[in-house]
Amino acid sequence: MGIDPNAAATPGEPAGSTPPSPTPNSPTIRLPDVTPSDEHDLADALLSSGLLDITELTGSPPEHIGRYEVERLLGEGACGEVFAARDPEIGRVVAVKLLRGQVGETLTRFRKEMRVLASLHHPNIVEIHDAGVHDYRAFFVMEYLGDRSLSADDISEDETVEILEQVARACHAAHDAGVIHHDLKPANILLADRPVVADFGIAKARDEPTTTKTGAIIGTPHYMSPEQLNGLRDDPRTDVYAMGVILYEKLTGELPFAGASVLEVITKVATAQPKRPRELVPALSRHLEQIILRAMAHDPDQRFQTAQDLAEALRNFRAGGDPGPGLGGVADKGLLVRRWLVPIAILVGAVLIGMGVRKPLRRWLRGSTPAVPATFT
Repeated sequence: MGIDPNAAATPGEPAGSTPPSPTPNSPTIRLPDVTPSDEHDLADALLSSGLLDITELTGSPPEHIGRYEVERLLGEGACGEVFAARDPEIGRVVAVKLLRGQVGETLTRFRKEMRVLASLHHPNIVEIHDAGVHDYRAFFVMEYLGDRSLSADDISEDETVEILEQVARACHAAHDAGVIHHDLKPANILLADRPVVADFGIAKARDEPTTTKTGAIIGTPHYMSPEQLNGLRDDPRTDVYAMGVILYEKLTGELPFAGASVLEVITKVATAQPKRPRELVPALSRHLEQIILRAMAHDPDQRFQTAQDLAEALRNFRAGGDPGPGLGGVADKGLLVRRWLVPIAILVGAVLIGMGVRKPLRRWLRGSTPAVPATFT
């Protein structure tokens, strides 16, 4: 793809100028000609991975999503944004989740999944009121429960355990209906008059892969299980793992696997062992430490086998009962490294490519450049 000397110049560059050559040690990425279909796939991949923010492409939030009048942004993540909105038909305030990526040929599947989610009637699962498509992006409408979540810092150990017991029971109900959440984290556990599991925006039916068609892994890396990071077909035990991470974080004040980059976090989740919670908080109950570490076992077969089992273990702890079966864990860390080496290497390469194309793609999608350059760093 050559440079057209008559093409409009990028702001700040003279017309007909040639982009600077990359430095000897800098990575160079060469892209093929980009078709409209490729443009959308690439943008969707970067949005899904969190490497590109939707506001960088769209600017201010929409005034309406479907018939719903947007009032303010409540939060956003790798999979979309959540807005407080008003239903003009009945005057009710609702929460609207606008998913990233265009629906396209997946519209039928999206509608089917929304019907399944709307059928989940449980006091600790957020109610789904409506669903639709806005500007080629899917959205669904939930009951509005306020801004307070388990991310708050003023929640005691006893409250945390009680909340996670209820969350585990709610997840078990969803699992029985064939739905896995896949993105459990403190921000998705709302605290109103009761704890409520929200944001089933990337929930999947059981036996479906945990990657998008572009290969992007869906979820929040700190709370994702090793098998979820690997993009494998998983089962309800991936939600059990996430609840173990939440317990670890809330009761120790630290994430089990932290890092300076997403890649570092992913590698640690797949290959490392976390510090025992009592190393961080010596006063923590040994019984509770056992529950946390068993829920977080690398091997799904060594975790609690159902969310209900985790809920019963937490109930038993609150009642002062016996801790039950021994810890799960990993006997051979070297085996773990070998097992996950290829998937992690592939994921690292994908993220590096995404990081390399982020800035030029953003300028291109905003229309500040006439075309994607043939070579850039």
